[in-house]
Amino acid sequence: LACGAKRLRVCRAVLLSRGGPCAEQQELQVLAAQRLDLARYNRRTGRIDVTPLGPGLADDVVPIDEAELRRRHELGDAPVVLTVSAKRPHKNLMRLLDAVALLESEPVLVLPGYPTPHEAELKARAAYLGVRAVFPAWVSPEDLEGLYAEAAAFVFPSLAEGFGLPVLEAMARGVP
Repeated sequence: LACGAKRLRVCRAVLLSRGGPCAEQQELQVLAAQRLDLARYNRRTGRIDVTPLGPGLADDVVPIDEAELRRRHELGDAPVVLTVSAKRPHKNLMRLLDAVALLESEPVLVLPGYPTPHEAELKARAAYLGVRAVFPAWVSPEDLEGLYAEAAAFVFPSLAEGFGLPVLEAMARGVP
């Protein structure tokens, strides 16, 4: 964002509280969907630019060895179902756990992402359903590449997204 290191939610709060961008926030660079969200709260959208984003594919990152990846994250030999997202209610991860519980095969569901209070609920639900789920926090680029490489499927059950870059990242890597 052009408003420094502040996150969009802070910028949105300033837009709402002051009725428009302040001097330090002459321009916001956001995704098209976020621009529409901001437009609902502020009629002066002329200072908001849409910035196209793309998947984060680093050419110099080598995926971690499969055996090391499975050992490090306690994946065992099961097929990996991967979802990359924040562990928040709108990401619809409870429903994903319910869906995985219905599968005849027994994959390991891997949910990397920063820890949140909602994670405890997700862990409890996985235990209740008997779903084998792993909740690593932040993973290294090498681990993330390894997880994409090992994934039998990528799932993105979110109910609301500005864009959903992990879907593009999975598609660019050929993950079903």
